[in-house]
Amino acid sequence: MLDKENILTKIIPKLKKLYPNEGIILATYKRNRTLTIIFKEESYLFIQKGYENKSYFVKPSQLKKQLKKVLKTEFPRSRKIRVYPLREQDFLQNLKKL
Repeated sequence: MLDKENILTKIIPKLKKLYPNEGIILATYKRNRTLTIIFKEESYLFIQKGYENKSYFVKPSQLKKQLKKVLKTEFPRSRKIRVYPLREQDFLQNLKKL
C-alpha cells in the first residue's frame, strides 16, 4: 500500500518500464473502486471501476495528467492505495472471463 500523496512518483516510473499487456491495478483500501492500467503497444489502457465505469486509451505524453485526474475522481477520500502487478497471463485470463 502506498500513500496517495506519493503515488505519482512511485507509479509513473513503474508504468514506463512495463512490457506490452502488463499493467498495474490501483485499488482503494476496501477494494470497492479500482483503476487498472495496462500498457499496449503505443498507449495505456485505463479501466475505471467505481464512481465511473469506463475504459479508454491514454497517450504516454498525457499519462501523468490523466492519472492525476482519475485519482482525484476515483480515490477522493483515500489516504492509502493498494497496488497490484498485472502480468500478461493475468490479463489474458481476465479477458477470457469478459
